[in-house]
Amino acid sequence: MRSSSSDFASKNNQPLPAQPSIWFHPEYTWTDVWISMLMKLVLPLGRFVDYFHLTKDADGSSMHALVRRCRARLNSMEEMGLKAAGFHRWAKAWGCPVATFVWNVDASSDILEDYGFPNEDHHGSGGTDFYGTQQSIAHVYLPARLIPDEHSSVCDPDSFGLQALQANPNISWDRIDNRIPIVLHFHGGGLTLGSPDRILDAVERVHDGLIQKKQNNNDPDLNLKMVVLISAGYSLAPEKSFPAAPLDALNILAFVIGKFPNNPVHISGTSAGGYCASVAAMEGIRRFPGRIASALLVSPMLDPKADSLSYFANANSAYACPAGFVRYGWQAFFDLEKKESDVEDNNTTEIDDPLACGSNRTIWENSKWNVSSLKRLALPFSSVPQGLDSSTAPVFIVGTNRGDVLYNDGLMAVEALRQAGASKVEHVDAGGCHVIGYSNDCKANEALLDAWRRAVFQRS
Repeated sequence: MRSSSSDFASKNNQPLPAQPSIWFHPEYTWTDVWISMLMKLVLPLGRFVDYFHLTKDADGSSMHALVRRCRARLNSMEEMGLKAAGFHRWAKAWGCPVATFVWNVDASSDILEDYGFPNEDHHGSGGTDFYGTQQSIAHVYLPARLIPDEHSSVCDPDSFGLQALQANPNISWDRIDNRIPIVLHFHGGGLTLGSPDRILDAVERVHDGLIQKKQNNNDPDLNLKMVVLISAGYSLAPEKSFPAAPLDALNILAFVIGKFPNNPVHISGTSAGGYCASVAAMEGIRRFPGRIASALLVSPMLDPKADSLSYFANANSAYACPAGFVRYGWQAFFDLEKKESDVEDNNTTEIDDPLACGSNRTIWENSKWNVSSLKRLALPFSSVPQGLDSSTAPVFIVGTNRGDVLYNDGLMAVEALRQAGASKVEHVDAGGCHVIGYSNDCKANEALLDAWRRAVFQRS
């Protein structure tokens, strides 16, 4: 017999939240509802709501098939010209074309040792060797006017067309003003979807948010209001499991800091990208003191147990980021094998704690990565660096959505930073569903962008 809400409240000193449907969620506007429903129709993410039935396959074939369908659909959407429209807006704001590059960053065989981890065998599942046999990919976007050896004139923005300029990859990066901020961004996608050139993600919104205020093209300091945006690619599950993705993040971070030895580096990430951004920020602070200027985490995905109050409360409404999709992402990412006994354990635990039902609590607690020397890569806020209370410490900006299954993940990051004594932590709380809520909560959206602009431009 399952416990009642009152039983749970008496044992845990907190009430069990309601589970409203998407139509009656108190934090959703009609825009949240319709965009969420549209995503359910356009992408197969809605099928992940039927999580229990799909995960009965011992090999996870149903879930893997859904991921492949989602990837195919996202690729077809990219071919609709949405990326080109984003480039056109950036070009008009900058008064010059958008220059683009693709970096193929060779993996370092000593990457873990370089970041202070013990020299142990940390190969992922299937015997995959992550040391020296793979490349990390990053897409670079910047105003062409910042490349003096190629483009020195300012052209008519209306004549740029909708395509970005493919620039010479052999550019002398040290010729870029060292006051220009470098933004290293990690895309979202539940650790199973997305790519560094996926303009539908926050790559576009991050850049738009930084440059959306009108700028005078005759301003001699215009260049100092521009940024170099680097969108990092990282290994996706289920093809490549932990620690492949965080190693990609650390590899690209080291490469970027090497390319721009004197520029301030700002790290951002949305959803699953918030996890990679957290890893890069925490480890970057340790390895490169004073180089990480800020970190922006929007609706970050951080807790592999996936058993918080926000998962429970939004179980029936989160079509934009279904609880089942996130839980599957963690399972595939850490190569967690969900056995029938684990389901039984969770159902048994539900008698005392309904939040455990359907979660990854048991399989994560039994995971080798939960006790590994790489645990701080798996849980970046389990060990926060020291010195975050100094005047030169980086700014941390965490954005959350109250109608999001990842709401408590973001709160956990804020609490961990503050408990560690971090003196520059800004938490922007918005209504609505996963990320989309910022499009509807204008006050919170402006607060988030204003905090990000101040961190990027006023400290640079």
